[in-house]
Amino acid sequence: MIVIWITINVDRSLDLASLGFDQRIQVLELTDLAGASRRLLAGLGWGVSALGFSLVALAAVIASFFVAVMCLSDLGGRRGVVYGIAILTIAVALVGTIGKLGIDIMTEPGLTDQLRGLTLRQMPEKLAVSMDKLFDRVTYASFALLLCAASATLTWREDVAPPATLKLKRRLEGLQWLLYVGTAALVLRVLENYMFYRWPAVWLSPDMGKAVDRTALAVSTAYGAFYTAILLGLYVPTALVMRLRATWLANRATAGTPENPEAWIARMQLAASPFQQLGHLFLTLAPLLAGGPLAKLIDIYVS
Repeated sequence: MIVIWITINVDRSLDLASLGFDQRIQVLELTDLAGASRRLLAGLGWGVSALGFSLVALAAVIASFFVAVMCLSDLGGRRGVVYGIAILTIAVALVGTIGKLGIDIMTEPGLTDQLRGLTLRQMPEKLAVSMDKLFDRVTYASFALLLCAASATLTWREDVAPPATLKLKRRLEGLQWLLYVGTAALVLRVLENYMFYRWPAVWLSPDMGKAVDRTALAVSTAYGAFYTAILLGLYVPTALVMRLRATWLANRATAGTPENPEAWIARMQLAASPFQQLGHLFLTLAPLLAGGPLAKLIDIYVS
């Protein structure tokens, strides 16, 4: 919620919807072979990233469902159902509140809509416009499901099988899978954003094309920063809570023994500190890197 609130206020301060330009510019016909190849390459770039995002978003939905079911089933039948309903109710209330208030978390710059009006919307590629808007809804639905699953990993009950150590280990593994699929989905979403926003550049002069590319890079970097903040907000607090739980289990298990609690945690494969798992923490930065440096490398390759 803090990340969303900050993003909304930054978006309002920038007032991106008011950005526009004089539309009296020349639009190329792309009747020659070179122009047709640029259009094809731009379309393929968007299509590949769009297909990849669709498939990985589906994987994120499936992973979220299975992780949530696994964690809630550890609580016992009735308690698991109660916790599941509570988590789902809070998530639906959050999404419903944002939707009912008509809050724009990230507003699209007005000039990108103008560019599509000059280029994409006059061509068969207009389908991509509606699909990109659908991807927005899919992305936020994925956020909600990842949030539900991450919340489920924090549920706890020791008086039912399986043992507490196994429960915590399964939750750690579930959290890691959520991080993997969430990162992959958001990276592909950022790349889809970049490819979509830079697409109109093929119908414009080289100088205008560079300006469009800079705009696309700025927008995709902004989305990458937002997605990275979401991943950090999901992963780091959850991992810290699990680390505290692992420490509590370790202190109880090693009480009256010469074994060090940290050694017990390592032996039981319960190291949950995000600062000890730098690889996992680095994954949360992947959307930001994809929206900036990686998107630029792709532009250099396909230009």
